[in-house]
Amino acid sequence: MASLMIGLVNMSSAAAVDTTAEHVVTSYDESGDVRLYGRHLLTTSEKKSVDLRRVTVQRVGDKARVIIRLRDVIRVRKFDQMLFVSLVERKDVPGGQWRTDAGFTTKGRDSYVTYSSVDGDRFESCNLDVHVRPRKSLVSATVPWRCTAEGPVKVSVESLTGTFRSDATVFSRDRHSISGRHAILP
Repeated sequence: MASLMIGLVNMSSAAAVDTTAEHVVTSYDESGDVRLYGRHLLTTSEKKSVDLRRVTVQRVGDKARVIIRLRDVIRVRKFDQMLFVSLVERKDVPGGQWRTDAGFTTKGRDSYVTYSSVDGDRFESCNLDVHVRPRKSLVSATVPWRCTAEGPVKVSVESLTGTFRSDATVFSRDRHSISGRHAILP
């Protein structure tokens, strides 16, 4: 699966509780395993804010939702908390291997999701439905069916501090891959 990047917007109370969501998988990441880079600009606490705590994948109708819990959601101007999610099919899938890649920040200014063949010959982009709940340190992104790898897929998440959509310095990074492959779409 490709990286899932998610743009965040304010979460409505209706989106906060979705009784139609079907649980696919939940995985916990080791606390305190964030890699810190550089000694300037950000405090240690700001760098550690992207410590991944939990990743949950749900099926919501014909869509996939990824819910990520961080150590702390911080909204400041001097840096972005960035999240990237990948959903990658097995190599032996009929019709070729496909992947979903998404990226977003906790500021909600920008996000993307792509669905592409690994060889790069076929490509689709979609809009993400992204929500952030700062008090609960949660970020969620819902990917439309046409941009969701059909699976079973390998789920990987990466969180970083830095500047989104740039080649600027990364100040910290955490990664988590959920073991096994999971069928997200029916």
